[in-house]
Amino acid sequence: MPEQVIENDLSNTDLTRPLIKGLALCRTGELTIDEKQSKKGEMLRYLNIPLQLEEAVTSTEGKQIQPGFTITDRILITPTGGLTQERVNERLARFQIAALALSKPTQFGAVSQYSGKMIKVKFDTRPDKVDPSTLFQDIVAYSKA
Repeated sequence: MPEQVIENDLSNTDLTRPLIKGLALCRTGELTIDEKQSKKGEMLRYLNIPLQLEEAVTSTEGKQIQPGFTITDRILITPTGGLTQERVNERLARFQIAALALSKPTQFGAVSQYSGKMIKVKFDTRPDKVDPSTLFQDIVAYSKA
């Protein structure tokens, strides 16, 4: 059987993920909780929140990003260092109020209840701590859709 070849020239393909600034309507995907060991040896837990764009937005580079593009927010839910339990609870509560369209927070409960919810997300960028010329996607606020 002869070798199958794809003739596409990929040398000028941009592999950087687009960055978004501003408010966008998103749908939450299936939330999960992951554990990761820190450099200090402590076990850290994260709530992973996939956010799928429901509307087209423009990237910081001026490119159009189509609905369906997914960005995952990670909320550290283990207090560590300067991150207090109160701060963790505040971030979870802001997400909960927006996702479940509540007037005030309640018991967070099962993560499955937050999947498939429409939510407005305020995106921003932040510089890397080691290399300030490198920007990362940041999520600064959630609000009801």
